[in-house]
Amino acid sequence: MTFYIATTDIFFSPFTIRTVPPFVDDVVKSMSEAIGFDVETLSYVLGLLLCYPLGMILNALPFGKTRHIFSFILGAFLLQFTIGVQVGLAEED
Repeated sequence: MTFYIATTDIFFSPFTIRTVPPFVDDVVKSMSEAIGFDVETLSYVLGLLLCYPLGMILNALPFGKTRHIFSFILGAFLLQFTIGVQVGLAEED
């Protein structure tokens, strides 16, 4: 029995919620070609730079459910934006 990490290119689970719209991937890909960076490197740098203005918005939110929900959605967005969508372990037959 062999296990492998399945990504969206090979396997897409219907239970995976994508927080990053597909057009963002296209924009980052075209920017990376224009600049000469890898797509992964550019998305990581853009994710780091996005943290500062989004952190200021988070600071302005009141404590409680609103802040927790915003933090959760923001974390899921930044994780999927910088790393990508990985479904998890899939069993190979």
